[in-house]
Amino acid sequence: MINNFGVEFAKLIRLKSLGMSMVPVIGAISVNVDLSFHDFIVLFFIGILINAVGFMLNDLIDIKRDKESPDFLERSLVKGFLTNRFVTRVIVFFIFLTLFSAILYFQNFIALLVLLIGSGLGIIYDIYGKKIYGSDIFLAMAFALFCLFGMLTQSLKLSNLSIILILLVFFQVLYFNVIEGGLKDAYIDRNTKSKTIEVKFGV
Repeated sequence: MINNFGVEFAKLIRLKSLGMSMVPVIGAISVNVDLSFHDFIVLFFIGILINAVGFMLNDLIDIKRDKESPDFLERSLVKGFLTNRFVTRVIVFFIFLTLFSAILYFQNFIALLVLLIGSGLGIIYDIYGKKIYGSDIFLAMAFALFCLFGMLTQSLKLSNLSIILILLVFFQVLYFNVIEGGLKDAYIDRNTKSKTIEVKFGV
């Protein structure tokens, strides 16, 4: 039972997408190549929490929609292995843990503000991602801000390289979500009359 829980929880938080949790770390390293081990661990931990919250919230909001797709039948919430109440509590706990870690360790108001704005944009995407055409831009902006958050934990002065990196993260996430993610979900999005770019152009 414990092993099954571990597998299902790993699927819920998309452990296979762990690489996306490195965005704050990459931002920090771009500013400070001598990033301390402790900063690395804390930023990576925050990145993991941020991504986990995004995936869990998305699954909670889209659960009815996901049940209509044969591609999502193995998701933990869809098959009922994990309950909505449990996932909601984990989301709240992870949000608290994220803020606690950022405030206690870095004590940087500007960096914290950027983290909060990025998290807010991510939540907006999770809630309205299938209800507003072009809402993918919110997710791209969120990840760009998470990169900026990592940078600001090391320095408040940004170089041209920092701005280029932020833009690269923005366009990479936008491409991934609109093209790769959009094509993957095109069938169910069309059937559920979701307002996505793919549906709009008849993909």
